Amino acid sequence: MNQLSKIVLAAVLLAAAAIPLAAQSVAGVFPDAILTTRDGTGVSLKSLHGQRATVVVFSSAACPVSKAYMGRMRALHVKFRPQGVNFVVVSPNVGEKLAAGEDLCCIDPDYTDKSLARQVSVSVTPHAFVLDGKGVLRYSGAIDDNRNPDLVREHLLLNAIEAVLAGQTPRVRESKAFGTPVRLP
Repeated sequence: MNQLSKIVLAAVLLAAAAIPLAAQSVAGVFPDAILTTRDGTGVSLKSLHGQRATVVVFSSAACPVSKAYMGRMRALHVKFRPQGVNFVVVSPNVGEKLAAGEDLCCIDPDYTDKSLARQVSVSVTPHAFVLDGKGVLRYSGAIDDNRNPDLVREHLLLNAIEAVLAGQTPRVRESKAFGTPVRLP
């Protein structure tokens, strides 16, 4: 192997090591976690999986971007819940509970889990994940490409859900989520 090949190989290996878990595990099994509900009980994320798909969204009551997306999340929930898709909204921020009413797109009330956010490399809210009926991660990233609903050109989460329901791989499997940084300990 010549010197240039060694340098290219080293660069590729370093770049791969820097990719967060969420990016590495697209098409891998999404980790299970025990999420704490508002009343303090624990529930397994796996037990919340939908029959055909599950959408996990890390959101924050303090994030203006998360707030801007709540209407779109409710609309997706209304559209896809009858098709066997469960929505779970998780607050990754230390000490934060989602405000009353923000859990309308959830199958159950608000969950807080810092270790899961760390494990799947959530750094901003909102950050969405789509799992197929077997719990395999099929999409990770932004809900769409613009905070302003009038300027959206690509409906990333919607397209991913529709692809999974059709038994296909989403055209875009990963996108960069944008929003407010999470506060992990």
